[in-house]
Amino acid sequence: MKYLRYLTAALVLLSVLTFAAVRPMAVYAAPEDSSAPEESGDTAETGADGAAEESAEETGKVYVPRLEAPSYYNEYYFSRANTYYASGYGMPNCTAYAFGRAYEILESEPRLSIRDAGCWWYDNIDMHAYDYGQEPRLGAVACWDNYDESTGHVSVVEEIREDGSVLLSESSWSGYLFDTFEIDTEGKCKYTSSMRFLGYIYTDRPLAGDGTQIIASPGSAFTRGQLSKDILAEESAEEISMPEES
Repeated sequence: MKYLRYLTAALVLLSVLTFAAVRPMAVYAAPEDSSAPEESGDTAETGADGAAEESAEETGKVYVPRLEAPSYYNEYYFSRANTYYASGYGMPNCTAYAFGRAYEILESEPRLSIRDAGCWWYDNIDMHAYDYGQEPRLGAVACWDNYDESTGHVSVVEEIREDGSVLLSESSWSGYLFDTFEIDTEGKCKYTSSMRFLGYIYTDRPLAGDGTQIIASPGSAFTRGQLSKDILAEESAEEISMPEES
């Protein structure tokens, strides 16, 4: 009996030691399941892609046409942020309005001429500020002059109709604060019939350059021959000579 008790105690002790040795190994083995990290990584990657897609959708801007006069509390038009307003040439004025409208659309100060409306087309070309052309584009600035490259009119494209006509918003110097009107595919309408349609300035398509501010103030002595030497040098450096074919 004495030896039987010793044998029983030894068997119990051996069982306890065996259980204690196996249990930690089982706990440690669980994280070795390779499927868990892969599932976690896939989930995180999918989540990131989904967030990126949602972010892209959120940042995609939809053009909202302005068909009513801006409020007098709208700082794009009626504050010193608008160069024309700050200089005493605020609305009603086509240039003050077009400048403010471009500011409102871009949500940053536009690099547009700050002289008379008839100068805008030419100054934009000389400043290398924005792309330009004859096709209407939402938010583009439409430009006219009185065949003098000085006086004229500017307005902003708000809608492009199926028949090719264009609806623009504008203001008028010493006239109405705000209005909309249509032009045909050649930029003609009733009251601008005496003016020369020059084209559209695409303020959403800035041109490359060093950003030099050429025009300092309204009525400055700026001439179309005053091109920035830095810009000209930069453009020359960018010209690539193609190798001759052998």
